[in-house]
Amino acid sequence: MARILRDAGAADRSADRSAAATKLNPEHQQALAKSALSPEQAASLGWSSLHNGRLLIPYIRPDGSAEIRHNGKPFSRERLSDQEISERKRKGEKKPNRYISPTGEGSRLYHSAIAIKRGDYNERLDNINIPIRFGEGEKKVESATIHDPDRITIGLSGVWGWVDKYDGGEESKPLIDFDDLKLQNREVRLCFDSDFLTNPQVLLALKRFAIFLQEKGANVLIEILPHGLDGKRLGLDDLIFRHGAEIFQEIASIARSPFKTVRKKGEDIQVWAFNPQPKDTRERNAYLYGMIGRDWRVSPDGKDHWQQWTGAHWETVSGDDQITQEIERFAHIQDWQNRELPVIRSLMAAFRRRLDRAAYHHPKHLLPFANGCLNITENRLIPHDRKHGNNWSLPFDYDDSADCPSIQAFLADRLGEAENRS
Repeated sequence: MARILRDAGAADRSADRSAAATKLNPEHQQALAKSALSPEQAASLGWSSLHNGRLLIPYIRPDGSAEIRHNGKPFSRERLSDQEISERKRKGEKKPNRYISPTGEGSRLYHSAIAIKRGDYNERLDNINIPIRFGEGEKKVESATIHDPDRITIGLSGVWGWVDKYDGGEESKPLIDFDDLKLQNREVRLCFDSDFLTNPQVLLALKRFAIFLQEKGANVLIEILPHGLDGKRLGLDDLIFRHGAEIFQEIASIARSPFKTVRKKGEDIQVWAFNPQPKDTRERNAYLYGMIGRDWRVSPDGKDHWQQWTGAHWETVSGDDQITQEIERFAHIQDWQNRELPVIRSLMAAFRRRLDRAAYHHPKHLLPFANGCLNITENRLIPHDRKHGNNWSLPFDYDDSADCPSIQAFLADRLGEAENRS
């Protein structure tokens, strides 16, 4: 969970970033690429790498002007360098904050630089027919803006970034920024990282934020992100980068209200009743197919035959045992409560119906090696690709510098020196 760190010297260090800033360095370019942003999209953000290794993230208002601090200077946040984070861990901080904000400036809502540069952002923000999504962090906002442009995604500086303390008070209150947002009768989505399912404090932040939005008249929906295949937390940008935008959009299509209507003292009221468990096979398959569907195909050899991608070729899998184990493991990672055999079988059938059919032949001009496919018409090695359809690969790497004397001797013996040389 990202949190704002009140750094005593942050305001002074941020006094004149234009002199210290450079273009995005390779480390930051790679980080933004892992948020599913192209190099061109990353460059268009207006973010920059500082000479101390930090990433400078300027905040802009919906009209495109700079967000201003109390002292009249531009408001921005900084992402600490990996070296700084490692150093804080070495000093004993278990979960060091990764971002800092200028001292005394509080939290701000982050509006997408990419969305604002497209134009008409203010008009779209005022249109209650266009849904709003709130997510954690600036990178996630820009990723969602690129891959789900029909909805407006706004960023929080952390799961509690929608509240702050004003006038030195002890009690946190919702940001005044919400007074400028038209939320009445509007669809408003919350998309927190997947750890909200297992972290009580994150779930509490989600609940209180949802109740606040509901009280503002919004139609609140929760987008439930899955855990990664390694069981670790996923953010929406991680999900899109690793598994594609399609699964993110499908998860958005099955978002649900965390409230239910009950009758109390002769009046209908909305109460918190959030249940993150999938409602049916369709919802389970949205996650399963979206995350592992690219690595499985339907084999033409029979109804209980499959093909699984090994990273170099498609391998035939006979019987349903292996895919059943994969589904059970996936359900365990997601902490789905209903993992009875009839449920698993129903999910397996739905999963199979969505899979592509295996290719019968792979392109004849590609010779698959362990380290890639040799395009023999162009004499160049290209990366393996599921779309090639090959169901075999040679068990060794291609090396264009290898002289292979034994093979050349064999060819010379069988074909003659002239033919071998040609």
